[in-house]
Amino acid sequence: MIAFQRDLKYWASCLGEFEGQFRFPGVVRYVHDLSIEIGEHIQVITSALVQFVQVGVPAIKFSQKHGTSNLLHLSTIATFFRFVSYAVPISESG
Repeated sequence: MIAFQRDLKYWASCLGEFEGQFRFPGVVRYVHDLSIEIGEHIQVITSALVQFVQVGVPAIKFSQKHGTSNLLHLSTIATFFRFVSYAVPISESG
């Protein structure tokens, strides 16, 4: 995406040089060629997003669910030990 952003900025600066000349055949061809390159960038980004949705999102969901489950177990154990510590009297030696 960063490469696409960099290329878009460059192409925009180049197109600024052709202001008022967009009807000339050479400029039309240049814009047409740019649209092909932009399409290639978009295809790469689309492919990366599809991969992220298929692999990354389930991995993130699993990690979040696993973390939540661990915290719930730790909380349950902590509550149990707190109850035990209050329920068992401490013997005094004397």
